[in-house]
Amino acid sequence: MLIHLLTCLALTALTLTVFSWYVLTEERTS
Repeated sequence: MLIHLLTCLALTALTLTVFSWYVLTEERTS
């Protein structure tokens, strides 16, 4: 159960990181 929770947490963090990086890149180019 703990492994599953950590995996979900890691995926969420990764998604947020990629999303924020994408937004910053879009704002910078425009």
